[in-house]
Amino acid sequence: MFNLAIDEYNVNIASPVILNYPFRKFKIATEPTQNRNLSIDIIRAIRDFKTISKREEITRDIFMLQMFLAGINIKDLFYLKPSAVIDDRLQFSRFKTGRFYNIKIEPEAQEIINKYKGEKYLFWFADYCLEERSGNSVKHSHKTEFQYANQVAFNKMLNVQLKTVEDRLKLKLASPLTTYWARHSFATVMREIGISKDDISLCLGHINPEQNLRTSGIYIKEDFLRMDVANRKLIDFIIKDIEQDQALNQNIQ
Repeated sequence: MFNLAIDEYNVNIASPVILNYPFRKFKIATEPTQNRNLSIDIIRAIRDFKTISKREEITRDIFMLQMFLAGINIKDLFYLKPSAVIDDRLQFSRFKTGRFYNIKIEPEAQEIINKYKGEKYLFWFADYCLEERSGNSVKHSHKTEFQYANQVAFNKMLNVQLKTVEDRLKLKLASPLTTYWARHSFATVMREIGISKDDISLCLGHINPEQNLRTSGIYIKEDFLRMDVANRKLIDFIIKDIEQDQALNQNIQ
């Protein structure tokens, strides 16, 4: 309001309505992004979480799928079409930024994708969503209670169930566990295992391969290969304890 008054001229005396800015010495503090990083032990605990309902099962699987697909956003995940899968890679443009993603689908991710394979959409929980009805004039209808009108409804369900997961695992977190923790944790664990900040930024979409050396498709391909290597290292680290247990069991037998 003060800035507007300073800019607003009084036509009668040809001067601003007010001259002095009273907040010259005052600066609005910017609040840093809240830390939402899970340790590898907690991520593995969520991976191994024993569900007692279908919604809990979906939530656990989708949270881990986010970890396996470079911290993919729920809106992007929800609206994926089967056509987004090309040569065992997930190719799509992110809703928020328009940034093109080209993610290799590792076996761990493929197992979850197969489990929830949809018809019109890559995942069946998005089939019959509101976007399928012209003008959204027809009330949302679905074949099962686990299909959702849009990504907002789906994400709301996931976050409610993640709070249950948090309570049952007795996690002591700074804020409630949500799907957004997966993206933050993906980056943190990558850094923990020695992935460079540049490659982490590449995976998260902060660096766009198409904006780097646009004239050379070779360099763009190399960037996606860097993503593949970084993502595989992350998944190997997440499942490392399973492989160790399997090796130990084989030795015992």
